[in-house]
Amino acid sequence: MPGTDDLLDDLQTLAQGQETVRVEEIIDRIGNRGHGPLFFIAALLVLSPLGGIPTLPTIVAVIIILIAAQMLWGGDGLWVPGFLGNRSVEADRVETAVEKMHPVAEKLDHILKRRLQKLISKPAQRAAAVVVILMALTVPFLEVVPFAAALPMAAIALIGIALTVRDGLVMLIALITAGVAVISGLMWLI
Repeated sequence: MPGTDDLLDDLQTLAQGQETVRVEEIIDRIGNRGHGPLFFIAALLVLSPLGGIPTLPTIVAVIIILIAAQMLWGGDGLWVPGFLGNRSVEADRVETAVEKMHPVAEKLDHILKRRLQKLISKPAQRAAAVVVILMALTVPFLEVVPFAAALPMAAIALIGIALTVRDGLVMLIALITAGVAVISGLMWLI
């Protein structure tokens, strides 16, 4: 099973030598590995300096909702509508963001294991898809405060990691982070 660092390598390879990278290309490159890596990579884009680009967090949140909905309904393939799949980001920004994420990914690959497998079962994965949708729905509202979408995206990234490496302990931490994100989001909006 590929690690998080391998996924970032694939994304960086995709961006090299191009001016822009389309969302559809990213999904095609890493989509065959399941929903977890897509949650992880998409959320990390918002957690990176790219998250400061106006409307990018909302666009990524819509993509995450589409992926989570497909996961919830048991879809194996991943589909995004053309208007989202054809959106693009400057390739050099993607490469810069990936370079900044590599040290974290390398550390994650050393500490993640298969634990608490009941939290990664099929019913738990569907429950996680619901949590991901709820977290992504908060992003457009939180985007009015710079980088306020970071906490729900952190929860989504953790869920993605948990699904990718099948680590139930990380899923538990992700669900706690999601709860904190909801409370914090409400406080920011008030």
